[in-house]
Amino acid sequence: MIDPGVAFFATLICTAAYAPFLRRIALRLRVTEIQGAHKIQPRAVPPWGGVAVSLGLISGLVATWLVRVSPSVGALGPRPEMVASVAIAAMLAMILGCVDDARGLRARTKFFGQVLIATGLCAVGVRLETIDLSSEHTLELGVWSWPITILWIVGVTNALNLIDGFDGLATGIAWVASLTLCVVGFRGSDAGLMLLAAAVTGGLTAFWLFNRPPARLYLGDSGSLSLGVLIAGLAIVGVHGNPRWTSLGAPLLALAIPILDAMFSIVRRLLERRSPFSPDLGHIHHHLSERWKAPGRVLVGLLGMTGALALIGVALLWLGPVSAVWTFAFGAAAAVAFFIVTGHVKPAATVLGLVGLWRLLGERRADRKAFDAFELRLRRAETPEEWWTLVRQAGERFGFESLTIRISGNGTGWTWTDHNGHPAADHILRMRVALSADDDRDLEGELPVRGSMVSAARRFALFSRLVHRHRGLPPGEAP
Repeated sequence: MIDPGVAFFATLICTAAYAPFLRRIALRLRVTEIQGAHKIQPRAVPPWGGVAVSLGLISGLVATWLVRVSPSVGALGPRPEMVASVAIAAMLAMILGCVDDARGLRARTKFFGQVLIATGLCAVGVRLETIDLSSEHTLELGVWSWPITILWIVGVTNALNLIDGFDGLATGIAWVASLTLCVVGFRGSDAGLMLLAAAVTGGLTAFWLFNRPPARLYLGDSGSLSLGVLIAGLAIVGVHGNPRWTSLGAPLLALAIPILDAMFSIVRRLLERRSPFSPDLGHIHHHLSERWKAPGRVLVGLLGMTGALALIGVALLWLGPVSAVWTFAFGAAAAVAFFIVTGHVKPAATVLGLVGLWRLLGERRADRKAFDAFELRLRRAETPEEWWTLVRQAGERFGFESLTIRISGNGTGWTWTDHNGHPAADHILRMRVALSADDDRDLEGELPVRGSMVSAARRFALFSRLVHRHRGLPPGEAP
């Protein structure tokens, strides 16, 4: 077996040599990253840290391989093809990140690239298939194997990418996670996992000297994406070496801070009616920076909590089934409590917001269903009277309180008004749709706004679209 210690120091030395060299080249070429939509660092710093770590990892592993008396594939443990596949996927993620650092890819494009890389790993066998819940119970994922694996890889990758907005934070979290995977490999007697995880730990140890506050070199997307794929993939390798669920639970706890931060960020953006892909300054490190006003304290606090959760995760590997479940639950609860105690997440407001969002989604589905139903019935309308009855019913369904057909030169045709008592409206939305090509007939309507303007605007748009699509009255005596 290749000594993981040799891989650690070889990668450390190689990364320490590459980092200043790449930094000088980037500064000479004026390739720097400045404060962006999710960054709070005020300085322009080269974003080639991911390239330095990747080159150091490759060089360190090659050097480690060459120092062996008789190199062989078997030295990579019982699953060398899985270890190699994860390493190749990480390099592809690094290339994707380099393109993003250089050209600034759209968030959806970058997400699609991550999904492709994760799908490729599934295709070559790096996927979660069975997890031992106890000595007597095994969870067979079956058809869920691919979706869960892709969700895990893409989720971890994005979590590390999103947390990389503060000097040294993503590097420190990735260091803790890779060290945790070393222990997972040791517990499962997996030489390949220990080797690659130790090499990653060594590379990040050297890179920390350039990324700690004040950073002289950023990870960039090339680093955060490649490390995310590497750590997520190695965690799956660890499950294959030791299928007990704790092999995945340990790195999950080590990554709890960035994973929860990503989840809460998605929830926050959805509650604000924004795209989950939209960047902002609402992450945990942004919040703590505003609250604590001390970058060093923020970094120590987040990395300290990450280290504590990782220790809990490592303890799972030696605990019995029942004790491991309770210990994992304690660690997960502690991670959530950290976000609550620091004031980053307000449980009551979040729950109320989610309930409101659920109701809004329910209203959207109901409105869309009503739209489709009325559209089908309007297509079948055979007389102007039947058409008018359906339009009046649709207007009432979507909240209108008055509808009038006005005829050019002849005044008012059909009219309808809701005479039921209603509270005063905050606003009135008025609609006018031409019912004929020569504009001699118009349908006018009023929709009062009480409460949500978003809901009223959606119903207004749906009814307007419905009338516009079926504005041609059926043949017969029209008003």
